[in-house]
Amino acid sequence: MRVEQRIKEFIKVTRSLQRTKFIKTTKEVGVRNAKGSYKKIRLKPFGYDEEELRSSLIDFRKLVLQGETTNFYSVCNAVERSTLPQSLKNEVRELRKEFTDILNKDATLYDRGTHDKPKEVLDKWLNGKYFHQEPSKRRALERMNFVRQVHKLVFVATILNLSRVALKLADVLKKAK
Repeated sequence: MRVEQRIKEFIKVTRSLQRTKFIKTTKEVGVRNAKGSYKKIRLKPFGYDEEELRSSLIDFRKLVLQGETTNFYSVCNAVERSTLPQSLKNEVRELRKEFTDILNKDATLYDRGTHDKPKEVLDKWLNGKYFHQEPSKRRALERMNFVRQVHKLVFVATILNLSRVALKLADVLKKAK
């Protein structure tokens, strides 16, 4: 696929993601103790709607799935190999670094002997709950106690942060057209 076409498809996917209610309305997420659960800890997430999240994942996954022509890294690589101006390539490199940094932050959670960085959290939820339902990832999510709600909030925050960077990349690429 030509670079121009790949950029056009990427912009189309990011604009579709930007129009989702989840991206438009989710500003802050967190957890609090569920009502009536004073004897044991039961955390309840707040700040986003589950159905809106699920709906936005249809577009979001196109940005992170290996093999998709709209995969964030695939688009960055295509721009890097192109004849587009060096100044544009430099901006793309900075956004790629920001995207990678979000995925590779220090371990966010410790559960049953595992440290999950945001990229592992993303993988567990996308492939253990929302899409493929890989048995090992589904079991890992099911085994979590109260940490599961915090883990899910890291997932939601990672989606929001990665989406923000992808939208910035789309803006940069749109200016170059």
